[in-house]
Amino acid sequence: MHGQWLGKFEATQIAGPITVDVDELPHGFGGRAVVFPPPGIAPVFVGLFETTSKVSPAQFFVVLSAANPITGLSMTWEEVVRQYPVGQFARQLQVTASWDAQNLTLNWTSDIGGQGRAVLPRSCAARASEYSLNPVTWDEFKKHVIDLEPRRFVFRGQRTPGRLRTTYHRSGRADLVRYAKNDIPTLHQNLSARTRHLFNLRDPLEFGAFLHLGQHHGYPTPLLDWSYSAFVAGFFAYRSILNSEARSASGDDRVRIFKFDRLAWLKDFAEESKIDTLKLHLSFYEFLAVDNERMIPQQALSILTNIDDVESYIRLCDQRNKRTYLEVFDVPVQGRHAIMRELSMMGITAGSLLPGLDGSCAELRERFFE
Repeated sequence: MHGQWLGKFEATQIAGPITVDVDELPHGFGGRAVVFPPPGIAPVFVGLFETTSKVSPAQFFVVLSAANPITGLSMTWEEVVRQYPVGQFARQLQVTASWDAQNLTLNWTSDIGGQGRAVLPRSCAARASEYSLNPVTWDEFKKHVIDLEPRRFVFRGQRTPGRLRTTYHRSGRADLVRYAKNDIPTLHQNLSARTRHLFNLRDPLEFGAFLHLGQHHGYPTPLLDWSYSAFVAGFFAYRSILNSEARSASGDDRVRIFKFDRLAWLKDFAEESKIDTLKLHLSFYEFLAVDNERMIPQQALSILTNIDDVESYIRLCDQRNKRTYLEVFDVPVQGRHAIMRELSMMGITAGSLLPGLDGSCAELRERFFE
C-alpha cells in the first residue's frame, strides 16, 4: 500500500481529485489523504490515518480537517461554516482500503451518512522512461546548448535514461508530513554537531539550505539537483562510469542529459515553499550555500516536489499548456574518456565540483587509473 496514489474520487453530490501518500510503518501503514472538491463548493479536506496491520483489506477511521483551497492554510470548522454557509460537511470517515499490484481502492462512509469511493492506479515512477531515446553525439549536444539563451534552461545528467525521481520517493516513502515532523528534526540534531552554522529551520532560506546540504551528503530528500551548466550535467552523467566500462559498452549504451525550460515553467506555475504542501507541485529553488561548498562550482539549483512520478506530471503539463518543458539528449557511453578529458580542460572535474578530500582523490583517480 505504501507509495503515492493519485486519481479521482466520487462521493455524495461531489467529485474531484484525490492524493493519497502512504508510508510503511512497523505495525501497518500511515499517511495523508487530500481531497480537492470543485472550486467554490467546499474547502480542501485533509485526513491523516494509520492502519493496524499490513493486510488488505484494512479498516480505519479518518478525522478530517479543512484547508483553504487557494492558500492551502488550515481552516477552523467555524471558518468553513462562514465561507460555505449552505454546505454540510463530514468531519470523520470510516474507510475500507484494499490494494493489489495495480490499484488502491478506497470506500468510505461519513459521520453525516455520505458515501464515497476512489480507485487509484499505482504510480508509474518505477517504470522505464516514456521519453523516446534521442541519440546525439557529444559534439551535437555541445552545439545545441551553446546556442541557447543563457540561464533560461537548466540541466541534469543521469547515468541511465531512467525516470526523474527524487531520492526520497525512490526510497518508497511518500508521506512528507511524517518526513517534516520526524526526519528533519532528527537530521538537524545530528548534523548540527558537524556544521559550523546552526541552521534556523523556521527561516525558509535556511531550511532550504539545510535540506540541500543533506541532499549533497546522501540523505534522501524530495529534491532533484540541476545545474545551469549543461557541461556540469554532462560530468555527472558520466561520473560513475569507469573508462574500462565505457570501452566495452555497446553503441546503444547511452547516458541521459535532461534540459528543462525553467523560465517557461516559472511563467506558468506558482512556486510552493512548504515541504508538505497540499497541492501537487514542482518548484525551483536556488538555496543559500551555507556550509555547502559544492553549490557554487556546480552552478546548482534544485527542484522541490511532492510528486513521485515527476516525468508523467511534466508530460501532462506539456499537453495541457501545449509546451515542451523538458527534453532529453542521449549521448554514447563509449565516448566517456574523451568527454571527461574535454570537461577537465574546461575546469570541470571532481576536484572542482566536489571540494574536499573525496573530490580531490576522485579527480586523481580519473587522471592516473582510468
